[in-house]
Amino acid sequence: MNPGKIATVMVGIALFCFAFVAYILYFYDLSSSHYRNYFIISGWVLSVIFTLRGIGEFNAVGLFKKIKSSEFAYYDTHFYTPFALSMGLIFATLAYRV
Repeated sequence: MNPGKIATVMVGIALFCFAFVAYILYFYDLSSSHYRNYFIISGWVLSVIFTLRGIGEFNAVGLFKKIKSSEFAYYDTHFYTPFALSMGLIFATLAYRV
């Protein structure tokens, strides 16, 4: 899989937006903000997205993947899946505590 430059930039922008949501949920007092519900819902949505990525689609990615002998499967098992599950937990914690 070799993504192009545009796809790479789009993923970078998405990750920046995810980081912005986490920053707002952790550092800002949203009790009087008009955007409070948007950030809380965004935190829960990101938690679900990352958790589903960690669980996987039962074929090539996630905890229950069938293909386990490729180089990607190795990196998925050791890096990507734990990262996705931990991000799901982090976003759930941030959204819950607000």
